[in-house]
Amino acid sequence: MLARHPNLWVDTSVRDARIAPVGALLPEWRALFARHPDRFLVAVDTFSVNRWQQYEQVVAEIRRWVAPLPEPLKSNLLYDNAARLFDRFQPRP
Repeated sequence: MLARHPNLWVDTSVRDARIAPVGALLPEWRALFARHPDRFLVAVDTFSVNRWQQYEQVVAEIRRWVAPLPEPLKSNLLYDNAARLFDRFQPRP
């Protein structure tokens, strides 16, 4: 889908168990992130009060599987991609 749709972006919220089931990023996800380094956003979905109560733990898990990634891939996933995506929706003069 990412190859066919250049404007498609993916967030990783609520997928940590599939992306990094034992706290380490699966090789196939690492390869996918590497193939599309500008199209993924690491995210925490706070869809319920329970999720907010687990926020600190969820963020720690994300930091653990993101830590071994090289720069700039790590920065892209954590914040640069989100900044670029949201910048696309800013009004232009």
